[in-house]
Amino acid sequence: MMRRLNNGVRPALRAVAEKWRARQAQRELDPLLRHCGRGYRITRSLGGQARSTWLVDNDGERFVLRAAGGMYEILALQHLAAQPVPYRFPQLIPTMAGATHVLSPSERQWTLYPLVTGEPPPTRKSLELVGEIGRLAATVNALLVDLDLPAHEGDFRLKLFETRGLPARAAASGGPLRTRCRAGLPAALAWHAARREDNLRRVAELPSQTVYDDFHDNNMLCHAGKLIGLIDFDSLAHGPRAVDLASALLYLLTEPAHRQADHVRALRDGFQSVVPLTDAEYRLVPQLIIDRLLVMVERLLGERQMPPHRAQLAGRFLDLLGWVIAEESLADRLALPD
Repeated sequence: MMRRLNNGVRPALRAVAEKWRARQAQRELDPLLRHCGRGYRITRSLGGQARSTWLVDNDGERFVLRAAGGMYEILALQHLAAQPVPYRFPQLIPTMAGATHVLSPSERQWTLYPLVTGEPPPTRKSLELVGEIGRLAATVNALLVDLDLPAHEGDFRLKLFETRGLPARAAASGGPLRTRCRAGLPAALAWHAARREDNLRRVAELPSQTVYDDFHDNNMLCHAGKLIGLIDFDSLAHGPRAVDLASALLYLLTEPAHRQADHVRALRDGFQSVVPLTDAEYRLVPQLIIDRLLVMVERLLGERQMPPHRAQLAGRFLDLLGWVIAEESLADRLALPD
């Protein structure tokens, strides 16, 4: 009986809290929205760090109000908007004064764009869709090659093969996750450290550029089973161009059903059809995946209060970490045929 009551009360409380947050946001952000015109009304949060993304309505049309990660994100969206490609990206709406963003009192750069509609790809993907993800990742990679982030203010260098804080965070974690960390992380960190200098040398020898580095399902949009677009450009960085293939492959392999040779090759072939990488770049991809997994586990373990779904995500990353290290043939699957 009590469980049924809780199941009914909790959604109602969440709905009330969401309405209250929307009203608070409307009061705080209304002065910014006035720069874009009249009639914009915040309806609900779309998440993001520190509630940085909001769904906005204007006479039945839906828009997104988003705090950009920095001027680099705005420049990237402008750059992509000018490219003739078969994918949809957020199209910035200029303010009435013609600006690309509005600066809040807290110095956050707020942007407005029409809602890019679509659904995330299914958890289990067809080989055709896997190949299309590879083509999307490579298309974005190719479009960003001319966007020179180091020329703009900020440190955009992608920090690779640096995991000094992870042992302490793992020791401080609690519950079942701590047990998993103790069981799997020491060996993974030792494996990673033993290859650090060699990997840094290899990175220095490979082509670098602006990379997207965040090809997880919630950032990709599908319609009728086809990939149609990409959102959230706040992870842009300057690093090896192979990072984008590593990012797409990492999130694909998080689902165990995709840890098969034909899925890995389908993603590789899709990427290769747009951006041909060298054999040396393909062979670095597993090392990049392991490095990014360690970084993401460190970030998750650093959260003060980790909700169950975040702990589950950390567990999936730890599972994939062990699999990639053990799967010595992954580099061979990625390598180009002779």
